[in-house]
Amino acid sequence: MPVRDTSLIALERIKNKLEPDEQAVIEILEEMGPTHDRRILEALNQKEQATLKPKRQKRKWEINSVTARRNHLLNMGLIIDLGSHKGTWHGDKKTYHIWRLGGDIREPIGWKPVKLKVERAPSPQEIQQRKEHIRQIRQWAEQLILEKVSFHEAACTLAARRHCYKKPKPQEALLFA
Repeated sequence: MPVRDTSLIALERIKNKLEPDEQAVIEILEEMGPTHDRRILEALNQKEQATLKPKRQKRKWEINSVTARRNHLLNMGLIIDLGSHKGTWHGDKKTYHIWRLGGDIREPIGWKPVKLKVERAPSPQEIQQRKEHIRQIRQWAEQLILEKVSFHEAACTLAARRHCYKKPKPQEALLFA
């Protein structure tokens, strides 16, 4: 059996408390097994198109609706993140996160787990170089700020003493012939 009986019993207890959209995502994951968000979206749209509702009443699912419902289920602990997997989706090589219901022991078909790249720790010499670079950036930024402050002080001084530098108006009016 692909899903443990205890998980199904627990799911049935919680299912009544879920929103209809969240229930739809869970039903797709129960039906299909571990899969990614794009496949869930595709399955929900196909399921909606298969209903007997009139065309104007059929819902068109969007990816943000699927991911929001899936995140809520993930936070509740009903869905498990299997991590990044590589595979082919609509003829293109893609890397997607695969999700499954808690208690589902099936593996994703056609998808291979991606090994995480482990970065090496920087050497003490690299750390020192980074610190020196940051110090140089700070020094350069401080220099720019100090120059602007000095320009500001000079402008304030000129503005305050502007009346001293104004030429006096002539007392006599000039007559033009």
